[in-house]
Amino acid sequence: MTSAKVVVEPSEELPIARVSGEIDMANAAEVAAQLGAAVSNAAHGLVVDLGAVGYMDSAGLRGLLDLGVRLRRRGQRLLAVLPVESPLRRVLEVVQMDRVADVCATEEDARARMA
Repeated sequence: MTSAKVVVEPSEELPIARVSGEIDMANAAEVAAQLGAAVSNAAHGLVVDLGAVGYMDSAGLRGLLDLGVRLRRRGQRLLAVLPVESPLRRVLEVVQMDRVADVCATEEDARARMA
């Protein structure tokens, strides 16, 4: 069984969720639920730092896409953080994650986009 860890830095305006490990069909629903619970209706959005994720399958990608759509409907933003050199960043580009989320190189870049 694969494992992923979600650590949330709470904030009323812009919480940050740092995800590590591997996200696949065995744990994608739980990871998505934890990310969804991290952002209140009053928040401007959610930063999800994926820099420590070593693997993500289509179930994990679907969870992120769904979260981005759900936040957008609520007038909030999803900001995914991945270093430019990350192979997972290229995957996010292929699935057009930028249609529902801002993809940023650093947490600082994500915060700046929300300022």
